[in-house]
Amino acid sequence: MSLRMMARAGWVLCAVVFLFPSTARAEGAEAGIPKLEPSIVKDAIHSMRIAAQWLERQQREDGCWSNPSFPALTALAVSAILHSPDVVTRRSGEIPDSASRGLQFILTHAQPDGSIYREIEGMKGGGLPNYNTALCVMALADSGDPAHADVIRRGREWLIRSQYLGPGVYRGGMGYDPAHQRAYADLSNTMLALEALRATWPIEVDAAKDLDWSAAIDFISRCQHLREDNPSEWVSDLPEEKGGFVYHPERSMAGRVESNDGQSSYLRSYGSMTYAGLLSFIYADVDRDDRRVGAAFDWITRHWTLDENPRMGPQGLYFHYHTMAKALDAFGEELINSPDAGTVAWRETFAQKIISLQRIDPETGFGYWQNENNRWWENDPVLVTSYTLKALATAVFGEGRRAIPSSDD
Repeated sequence: MSLRMMARAGWVLCAVVFLFPSTARAEGAEAGIPKLEPSIVKDAIHSMRIAAQWLERQQREDGCWSNPSFPALTALAVSAILHSPDVVTRRSGEIPDSASRGLQFILTHAQPDGSIYREIEGMKGGGLPNYNTALCVMALADSGDPAHADVIRRGREWLIRSQYLGPGVYRGGMGYDPAHQRAYADLSNTMLALEALRATWPIEVDAAKDLDWSAAIDFISRCQHLREDNPSEWVSDLPEEKGGFVYHPERSMAGRVESNDGQSSYLRSYGSMTYAGLLSFIYADVDRDDRRVGAAFDWITRHWTLDENPRMGPQGLYFHYHTMAKALDAFGEELINSPDAGTVAWRETFAQKIISLQRIDPETGFGYWQNENNRWWENDPVLVTSYTLKALATAVFGEGRRAIPSSDD
């Protein structure tokens, strides 16, 4: 059965998996996720536990976290809490009051057209409906509550309609604001939308209303340095670029490099978008043996580091961690054969690094993460802690595939 076929039942089955998480993860532990050192697992559980406790203390009276204009920030916090060890080991189906209140806040932003966001007048991106809807749909699905099924379905249908299918290099992708039908899409929004569609795919799919997956794959390919599949003028034949990804077919956040004679240039690939590209191919059910997938993973091995977002330094570092954990877990390769670092067991190394970066609130003893660099809002500890708690859970336990010790262990 293909990944996409398995995903079709995902959101319908999520309530069952939520009710019996330990059983589901225990069975998955036999599927190839290596057993980590008990001391690392113990430290990771403690780190996630105090992070969830810290997050719960940051919740506002109205149920939201951080900026109420962007329900996606609340959705990230809800999903992080629902993936914390003390929640996923429950068998009753109960979720913490903080998560329930967060979900109710999200529901107040559900729009008649199926999107979930707050319109912001005069803002570029119009309140970021794609970004907010994708993350809110995933948080609702994470709750496992069948009562949210209709909102999830309508949100999913809205995401499908947001795909840009006009002419040009953006065809097939998703951007921040589809309402104005402008020719714009980027890999970050596309990845989030594809992730939400995978997590909420109903059993029966009306082909006439489904995403144009072929167009989506073509868009992802147009963001990759791979001459065989992307004839764009900005693609470089340099070995250090091959297989890497940029933000969209006309821009890289890592910049553009001009040739010495000024006659040509290329967009620089960078870490977080290369993980996003690999993950997007996986969500779109591109075969593991496809050269585009292999080239992306090869770029990752050549640029492996946990000290920065490659080519971006501290900018977007925690989004980089968040996307890295999801991509490597989904790809299923446990070892990174890095030219500089040698053979790396990424889960163990990742967990140790993330735990070492956690800050402790001296008043409560609870833990959080924060980026001193505020590019893409990463100076917000709520956003960064939400990213990182979920990333740590994914690295240590797998995405719903590893048995997690009970809170008494």
